[in-house]
Amino acid sequence: MTRAKILAALLRLPQWSLDHDTNEERIELLTPVAEAIHLEAHSAEEAAALISHSWKETKNARLVLTGHCDQMPKGQQCDGGKARGPFQVHRWCTAAWDFPDGTLDSYRGGAHCVLRALRFGYINCHTWEGAFAGLRGKVVCDWDRAPSYVETQTLVLVWWRTGVI
Repeated sequence: MTRAKILAALLRLPQWSLDHDTNEERIELLTPVAEAIHLEAHSAEEAAALISHSWKETKNARLVLTGHCDQMPKGQQCDGGKARGPFQVHRWCTAAWDFPDGTLDSYRGGAHCVLRALRFGYINCHTWEGAFAGLRGKVVCDWDRAPSYVETQTLVLVWWRTGVI
């Protein structure tokens, strides 16, 4: 999957309701996220899964992507400051936490960790729902929110496969 198509998918998803960025500002903000996904995903399905995960977890909000979760509204502050970046990884993901928040290196580390967990979940559960359920840190194949993650992943894949983007 190309960087351009990944970026196009990120831009096509609605921005967070409190963000009012111009298209140029969104491109600048999301380009390193697209780059991280491009560098880490091994397939279109994995790239779409990372896009879905980042959007479902954070709506790729400016404050999250720039390392200012503490300025988000109460209850939306990156798991109380325990998570960071578009992929909302905790300290177990040293690949993301070893770099300054909001950098390509931290995004790439987060994408790497999330993909490891998604792949493990997919192998164990044989479905993308199970893969997303596995991101909860447990060996489970069911999570009530997983279908909405798969729905977004599927939407992105349809955009790519039909040439919408």
